[in-house]
Amino acid sequence: MCSSFVSMGGGSSSPEHTPDRVMMKEQSVQCVIGCNPDERVRKQELLLSVAVWVDLRESLRKHVKNCDLLDIQKTRMDAPDWEVHAAAELAGTHNYSTLAKIARKTAEEGKYFTIEALAEAIAREVVLACNVPRVTVLIDKPEALRKKGARAAAVEISRNREDFFFQGQKPLKSIPLPDASSLLVKQGPYTRSLLILYSGHRPVGVVV
Repeated sequence: MCSSFVSMGGGSSSPEHTPDRVMMKEQSVQCVIGCNPDERVRKQELLLSVAVWVDLRESLRKHVKNCDLLDIQKTRMDAPDWEVHAAAELAGTHNYSTLAKIARKTAEEGKYFTIEALAEAIAREVVLACNVPRVTVLIDKPEALRKKGARAAAVEISRNREDFFFQGQKPLKSIPLPDASSLLVKQGPYTRSLLILYSGHRPVGVVV
């Protein structure tokens, strides 16, 4: 796989207050991808990598001490209630397995003309499922340029939460209410389909 993922999204492009990244790298999947007629009837290998921006500092400060680090960590690892310590650390990060499941499901259960479209779909699903401020997706298509002597054709995209939600809006779960109506709203270059939830005549929620 191309090595750009190691340094992707560095510098000032990362969102404020989210200095860390959790990454799932080089997942091999088989899916229908491509614009050529023969590509529409067979599967090809893709390598998927996903990174989400997080802030691990607060969580790690609680569990990783500056003094006597090795001794403290050994004590926590060998403690009778080690599962409690493990769960506390895991609660401060994102599940790598979740990223892998989302990427695989999106690729294998869909059909795409381009790796660019697949990357956009994966980015959206990760933001929806994990509610992260920023995600980067890298896709390698090894077969595409093999005859040209290149390792792969590849695309890398980065998206913020605001690319899929209105500014300041958080993902909402749909809840049963007496009435609902749909609305198409223009947001930048995109048209969003919104479900407006009502209680009586009062709007109480919006679901993207």
